[in-house]
Amino acid sequence: MRRSFVLVLAIICVFSLLTIWTPISNAEVQKPEWKVGDKWYYETPDPGINANLTVKVIDITTINVNETDYDVYVVNSTFLMSMSGDNSTEYWDKYISTDNFATVKENIFRIGFAREIIRRVVTYKPPRMDYDFPLSVGKAWKSIYTEYVDVEGQGVFSFSTIHNYTVLGEEKITTLAGTFECYKIERDHGSGIKNYLWYSKDVKNIVNTTGGTEEMPWNMELVSYNISSEDGDGDNDGGKNDKKDGEFDLFAMPYLLILILVPIIIVIIIILWIVIRRRK
Repeated sequence: MRRSFVLVLAIICVFSLLTIWTPISNAEVQKPEWKVGDKWYYETPDPGINANLTVKVIDITTINVNETDYDVYVVNSTFLMSMSGDNSTEYWDKYISTDNFATVKENIFRIGFAREIIRRVVTYKPPRMDYDFPLSVGKAWKSIYTEYVDVEGQGVFSFSTIHNYTVLGEEKITTLAGTFECYKIERDHGSGIKNYLWYSKDVKNIVNTTGGTEEMPWNMELVSYNISSEDGDGDNDGGKNDKKDGEFDLFAMPYLLILILVPIIIVIIIILWIVIRRRK
């Protein structure tokens, strides 16, 4: 009976150790906070396509769209693509709600492969919900909106769109920018067209995205980034290593924790075993 008690106690101690050490999975990922100057740079790994995308937060302001005021991040993007010696460049400012990260408006300027110039302003009613924070595995949402496209010299066109989103799971993704724990998000455009996004809370943005068709697939991977930590300093760790002066984060070092706790638990078990043997 006493030996059984010692065995049960040992099992409880080991289970407690594993509970402390094992990272919590499927935790909710909260909405990020961007700051002016945050920047991400992407490239396509496809050898047949030379393309890159630079994304930068240039302002935080308030705009009025469809008679509604929105507090927004103004995000400037530059997309460059070269195929068979022809070049295309697209610049756009995207206005993203600070409240729910929905896209409210886009101003787009494009120089196409034939050197044609196209200017258009796109507004969304209601705003386009590419995310629904907090994110968690299994979460699904639907974005239903009307897209109004004002093409310079051609007039305004409107399109009604439904996109279905699902957080499929957690994956570790490695790019030239590093290795990141991500949530994989499926975006279903309908008619069998889907693309996938890998969102990292440490990067505060997408790490990788894929899509297209079997005949013409595409993807963009994160190459570098510079984001502000909570104290306002730019870094590439998403603020995950921020600590107060003199603070020692033991629980961020699980292997050291095991090295400390395992001998302590063993000693406790041995002492209990000796005490029980002496009482016989």
